[in-house]
Amino acid sequence: MTIAQDGFKLKVVGGLFADSEIIVLLGQHGTEKTTSIACSHYLIHEPSAHLTPQQRDVAARVIRRFVTLFNKTAFVVEHDFTMVEHLADKVVVFVGTPSVDCVAKAPQLWTLFLARRPSVQELSSRKQIGMQTSA
Repeated sequence: MTIAQDGFKLKVVGGLFADSEIIVLLGQHGTEKTTSIACSHYLIHEPSAHLTPQQRDVAARVIRRFVTLFNKTAFVVEHDFTMVEHLADKVVVFVGTPSVDCVAKAPQLWTLFLARRPSVQELSSRKQIGMQTSA
């Protein structure tokens, strides 16, 4: 599935989600949707932004505890690999130019992603890492 709008292009390659689920998660024109109602799935964008290392550790533990305790799923967009390590069961790696033209790779286990020795380009803090965390 490919979504294109005003110079933004996102191609999603074979994964676990239906096209309609992805569109709902991304929102109109690729912007995230926010809501104040209780959900079974949560979309969290860069929870470690502007936090100290100690605050990042606490935030990761709180998110992980909430997801586990209440049997929820969190989709977390994060660039900090320490946060990814604490939160992620699976990762979705986006390859390409962020916000312009990118491909979402199929979800893979975080441990398998690390085991295959990802390239420096994949590990760059400029690349977007999407994480799926579920209990």
